[in-house]
Amino acid sequence: MDRGAPALIGWLGLASVVLIAVTATAVTLLTDSDTEANGGWRGVAWMSLLRTLDPGTMGGDTGGPGTSSD
Repeated sequence: MDRGAPALIGWLGLASVVLIAVTATAVTLLTDSDTEANGGWRGVAWMSLLRTLDPGTMGGDTGGPGTSSD
């Protein structure tokens, strides 16, 4: 923390990348339908990135766990 704001922002960015990668990997391994609907691991990672950067995007989501979100 004594290295200043740029170092803290860098660590936050790294933590975000790790969180997105772990989430995308878990979704890919545990759910076939979400993986296929979003275009594989890269698509799931992209959707996770969008949710991380703008949590307001979840306001339009419908459905729940185990239900279709058509």
